[in-house]
Amino acid sequence: MALLEVHDLHAGYGAIRALRGVSFQVEQGQVVSLIGANGAGKSTTLNTLSGLIRPTRGRVAFDGAEITGWRADRVVKRGLVQVPEGRQVIAPMTVYENLMVGVDGAVEPGALDNIFARFPRLNERREQKAGSLSGGEQQMLAVGRALMMKPRLLMLDEPSMGLAPILVNEVFRIIADIKAHGIPILLVEQNARKALAISDYAYVLDRGQIVREGPAADLRRDPAIIAAYLG
Repeated sequence: MALLEVHDLHAGYGAIRALRGVSFQVEQGQVVSLIGANGAGKSTTLNTLSGLIRPTRGRVAFDGAEITGWRADRVVKRGLVQVPEGRQVIAPMTVYENLMVGVDGAVEPGALDNIFARFPRLNERREQKAGSLSGGEQQMLAVGRALMMKPRLLMLDEPSMGLAPILVNEVFRIIADIKAHGIPILLVEQNARKALAISDYAYVLDRGQIVREGPAADLRRDPAIIAAYLG
């Protein structure tokens, strides 16, 4: 059984049908990417899995339980944790307060030290207001906050958006490090070339439907994918 199984998922915004029968899965230890043009339904997929949007049809199973239509807080407690598009750190709060805000109950011993070891710049700025951080630092903070929630699957929505090229490389180094520590990742990313380079498997979304899928290495060599997304 896959860690995450999505079957025939439909969702939208009022009369807008953003997802029209999306099906895919994520196995333990994998990085799986969803790629596609703007408006294809990638972020809607993550928001529906997170419980921020209620599906109109379909089934979602995670870690052995059906979680279709669960509230966002229940989804997070189950271990399915999303880093949202645009980072969405809490600007008036400090780095330390942002890291602690999503923690439910007692903090696991060493958890905060592990975050600061992984992101030394956050340690240097632990008492600084999150809104005063650079874009790259805010992305580190958003990822660190998610890791504090002990995810069994981490969903990253456009982690490199708006960042300078050198920081984009740093973001993907962080993704590789998270994978190396055994946390599977579902990745939505505008930089399809880098997403496919780091992924094990990928799905192509077009107008709310999966139109292609396969090992990421195969899609990277596919002329149609190159022309549409990697050119």
